[in-house]
Amino acid sequence: MYVKLRYHTIYMRNYCFKWLFLPVLMLAMTTIISCSKDIIDDETEEDVAAVSDSGETSSPKGQGILSVRTRGAEDEVTDANVSFPLNIYVFDENGTCVETQTLESAKTLKFKLDEGVYTICAIGGASPEKYNIPTKEEATMEYVVSLKEGKTHTDLMYARTMTVLAAGENNTITLALSRKVLLLQEVVVNSVPDDVTSVNVVLAPLYEDLRLDGVYNGTNGVFSIPLIKQGETSTWKNDEACYMLETLPGAAVKVQFNSPQGTNSYSYALSEGLQANYKICITGTYTGQAGLDMIGVVSGPEWAGERSIDFDFSETGSDVSENGIQVITGEEVPTVKTLYKGCYVYSVENYAAGVSRVVLMAPKVISGLSFDSEDQSSVKTALKAALSGMEVEGIGGWRIPETTEIEETVTDYSNINKVLKGSEYPYDLIVPGISYFYQTESGDIAVYIKSGEPEFNSSTRLRAFSTVIFK
Repeated sequence: MYVKLRYHTIYMRNYCFKWLFLPVLMLAMTTIISCSKDIIDDETEEDVAAVSDSGETSSPKGQGILSVRTRGAEDEVTDANVSFPLNIYVFDENGTCVETQTLESAKTLKFKLDEGVYTICAIGGASPEKYNIPTKEEATMEYVVSLKEGKTHTDLMYARTMTVLAAGENNTITLALSRKVLLLQEVVVNSVPDDVTSVNVVLAPLYEDLRLDGVYNGTNGVFSIPLIKQGETSTWKNDEACYMLETLPGAAVKVQFNSPQGTNSYSYALSEGLQANYKICITGTYTGQAGLDMIGVVSGPEWAGERSIDFDFSETGSDVSENGIQVITGEEVPTVKTLYKGCYVYSVENYAAGVSRVVLMAPKVISGLSFDSEDQSSVKTALKAALSGMEVEGIGGWRIPETTEIEETVTDYSNINKVLKGSEYPYDLIVPGISYFYQTESGDIAVYIKSGEPEFNSSTRLRAFSTVIFK
């Protein structure tokens, strides 16, 4: 029985796609990235027969052979290659690492394994010169692949999949690598005062390392970017591209001006953090005593698309954060499962520097929308119109709930209704037998109902959610 492991090029259109179970033999659970190195299966039967160390043309009873081959794509995209070295670890169902090999370039790897269930993990771009890489004896799923002292991150990529090796079967398994870092391309600050002697931009907190199971590790990372004065101008800049792991939600960007009079700092909370697989450029302009106006553009021509982030750095604070997400200052952070201005507090996440990310649920539902249920564009237009301008006691930024949000809300309807009944504001109770809109990970609009047949029509309710930042 032979199992062939291959990597191949797939271009990313959104944050992630998930592979489904192949009927018996595999589970591929990884995020797809842009990459132009293909590690593919194009062996003939003669090629496969030649993999046995003993010269046998078939696997011993109860064993399979896991084969990996690489080749470059015809239309190579320079900044979208698979990162080498590619460290591959194979774990059995007990979590023991049974095989490990490293690809330094496009070539073939082969593993001879007993039949059973295996998890295969691969980390690309982590060289032993920069990272602490485990041996087979040291490797566990929780092993932290950490940076060595004085080193900086590279273009880290990751893949993980599970497979079942059964005697007499032939498998083809595809690993799709996902990028685990973001790329800070450029930071510019304009109109810096003449007496400023140095400028630094600090991003924190960030994740610090990556584990073999693909989970980020450590939450106290700090990244400081020193800027360089551009000749006799008032512009300071750093355009040395550098990789970093994701920031935590609620991370802050701090701009520091150092002068003989001391240090002036301007901070701003990033409401959603900075995600992997994005290229980031930040440009700021100092506007005098009011502070800094910052505009950060996150783009990904061969990465994960585009979005814009507007920063307003000032000494007096601001009421609006990136992408229009509301920032509330000077108020106590509400407690989860209570009410804030009549809105149910769905969740609260606390981060560094006194920043909290709060998700609120609107007290009332929207219904009676007109749309074509067979046309996603029609559904989205109707929902967008319903949400446009919606405001509850000064709270804006209302959106369609995510899958988990609406499922947990309807499931816990009895407890939530008890809280709503204590409100001084108008409210609608949660009814488990009613259909509610939600948005899937792929962006489509779907309907959830706890019991009974779902309705995708004018009777479907919209229970809006909003994410706000308290600081």
